[in-house]
Amino acid sequence: MSKAVEQHSEVNNVLPSYKKMGYGVKLNFEKAKYMLGLNLFQAKDNLNSFPKSLDSLMISPQENLVIGAEVRIRPLKGLELSSELATSALTRDSRDSTPKPRHTNFLGWLSKANHTTSFYTAFKMQMNYT
Repeated sequence: MSKAVEQHSEVNNVLPSYKKMGYGVKLNFEKAKYMLGLNLFQAKDNLNSFPKSLDSLMISPQENLVIGAEVRIRPLKGLELSSELATSALTRDSRDSTPKPRHTNFLGWLSKANHTTSFYTAFKMQMNYT
């Protein structure tokens, strides 16, 4: 997803960053009157993309896991109702060994959640008429 960016003393406006790798999958099952979808995405910084730590710059390796579901129905000709629900677990420092928080959503068990992990949820609902 992105290459590692090293710090250069002569260029001040470029922040170094770890190499970021990611993968995702989106599955849809569609019929004339409805569609069901599921998607998954995970991104992770490669800790070994730098020979030294970026801690002095307050840059830590991160991980993110996102799972979403989508539903779309067409109850009448020209009318389409759709909704999407997604939840994510963003770990701000994947090296932290502090135990994961007690109150997490289900992604806490699927991801390597630790003390720096935050959980987010988004919901979208939409109606189209053509």
